[in-house]
Amino acid sequence: MLSAFAAAYLGSAALHQGEFHIVGTLIGVLTVAIGNNGLAILGAPIFTQYMFSGGLLVVAVALGSVSRRYAG
Repeated sequence: MLSAFAAAYLGSAALHQGEFHIVGTLIGVLTVAIGNNGLAILGAPIFTQYMFSGGLLVVAVALGSVSRRYAG
């Protein structure tokens, strides 16, 4: 579930401030999938994939709040 939340929030922060839409969610899913696959190819432990997804979630929420602050 962490990867799904990270992808959805990253997608909402990518294009429009806080609006969930298909293109943004696709961008988020691709970002999370490429990152997780890259970590798996490098042979990183499983917990690093969770840390990567959690870090993306924190970045997406911070990006969304900063963009709302400057837009409003």
